[in-house]
Order: sequence, then C-alpha cells, then structure tokens
Amino acid sequence: MIYLVLGTIAFGLFIVYDLNSLYWGVHVIHTFFTAGIVVLTACVIMLAGRIFSHGDVAFLQYGVLTVPLILAIISFVLMIYSLFFALPFKKTYVEEAGPGTVYTEGMYALCRHPGVLWFCLFFLFASVALGDKLFATCGLYYSVLNIGYGVFQDKVTFMKILTGYVEYKQHTPFLIPNTASIKKAIGK
Repeated sequence: MIYLVLGTIAFGLFIVYDLNSLYWGVHVIHTFFTAGIVVLTACVIMLAGRIFSHGDVAFLQYGVLTVPLILAIISFVLMIYSLFFALPFKKTYVEEAGPGTVYTEGMYALCRHPGVLWFCLFFLFASVALGDKLFATCGLYYSVLNIGYGVFQDKVTFMKILTGYVEYKQHTPFLIPNTASIKKAIGK
C-alpha cells in the first residue's frame, strides 16, 4: 500500500509543478518535479530491493538474462534518453517555465509522450522479468498515473506553454507510434 501512496504523491508533485509553471510561478514549487522523480525512483528501488532480498527474482531462477529483462533495460534507457537527453535539459527542467517551442524531432516525432511510452514498457517488461505480483501491480498503477499525467500535459500544460503544440498534435500520435511517426523519427 505504501508504494501506491508514494506513487500517487510523486505524480501529484508532477501536476503541482505543471500548475505552478502555468499559474503561480513560486520558485520553491519549481523543485517539485525533481522531488517527484526522487519519490518515484525510491518506490521502484524499494520494490526491486524487496524482491532481490528474498531471492525470488524470476530471471535469476533461470540463470540467464531473459528477453523481458533486456527489453526492460532498453525501455529504461530510452525513457531516460527521452526525458533528459532528447530535450534541452536546462531549458526544460531547470529554468523557470515560460513560453517555449514544441520539439518535434527524434523521439518526439515518434509520439508526443515518448517518456510515458517507455515508462509503461519498462514496467511491463520488468514485471515479467522479476516475476513479482506487487511490482507488476505498482508498475501498472504508476503507468496509469503516468498516462493520466500525459493527458493532463497534452490537454492543459503544453497547450499553454509550447508554441506550435496544436499543429504538433495534428501530426504526431499521443502515445502509440504509427508508421508515419516511426519513419519521421528515424529520418525517412
């Protein structure tokens, strides 16, 4: 239960961060995004640590790195890349929010919320690799919260702070890439 509560708090911090960027501009609240990441990361580490401390890890029981584990690692790396390297980090996360221009290249040509896509896939594949019901339940819950946060950003935040977002929405899928967005993302 604590993992679900902490996950809810993490996504609540993300939403307050966005609202602050839109309406209040309180400097200390600008740190809530980082605080949300810390809380969510702590949840995942505690969940995984709980599994490893009991030695009930599915991929360890078979003595090989399984395909789901490899896919979880790839998804995690792509999520980190999408959130922190595909976008200009300082302008996106450090500076106080103001009007910006939508970024439409690379991962952000694939779909409007690639971080959400890779986040969900990470939890799907990690849940299979770890073979733990609590991890899977929390991963599903966090994924639903993250999709909800993506919808909030899509309908409220980004519409107000990113110039060109309306046009971007017309040409780029929300979460699930299509053939045209995949071709654009890889530069074809």
